[in-house]
Amino acid sequence: MPLTYRGYAVYISCDGRELGMYGVKVENDEVISCYIAADAGKQFRVHWVDSKPPTHLSVEVRTDGHRIGVVSYKKGSLKVSELGIPVALDARDVSETSRGDLLPSAYSGELRIIEVRLRRVRDFIAVPSISKLSSAANRSRNLHSGSERTSMAVPVRGNRREAQSKATILRPILIDDKPFVIFRFKYRPRSMAYPGSLNGITHFPNRLPGNPRDHPA
Repeated sequence: MPLTYRGYAVYISCDGRELGMYGVKVENDEVISCYIAADAGKQFRVHWVDSKPPTHLSVEVRTDGHRIGVVSYKKGSLKVSELGIPVALDARDVSETSRGDLLPSAYSGELRIIEVRLRRVRDFIAVPSISKLSSAANRSRNLHSGSERTSMAVPVRGNRREAQSKATILRPILIDDKPFVIFRFKYRPRSMAYPGSLNGITHFPNRLPGNPRDHPA
């Protein structure tokens, strides 16, 4: 079953199967964490589950401290949450000697962590999406000649300005200034021990669960 906290639930899948979660711990009023076994070269995806009652969400996913994506989720859009957000892990990250081991703790605190931040959303407004190509075409270039500087605008030819993408994106009207709940999945190599809740040190199972969405008892 998914990792659940404050009425919301998130899980990570690999090869279409939900990963088991181990060493679940409530860090504080907003944060819950667990350990997952990660195998290099595998496809990982972040999924979330509608709350009860459902709410609009802004879903932010971060890996090793870097934001990799933000999704504006309209409640009830199950296909979006089921598809999930893809996460790629470098082979050197999923190793017993990670680059985090070579850094001071102040810099390595966010390494080996997939973090999912949920903000509640009151509503969404549709705004035009401007392509990067159009933005680049309208940028000014600075030309240097001796001590003089001349600003020359890049010409826009034809109807390129009109041909800008007419697609729209959903801009959230946030309820929360900061994340309402944060899920931290601490990924470790399957061969590596993780802190357990009973005897201190525990090891992951040798293989993934046999059925999709399986979860250890």
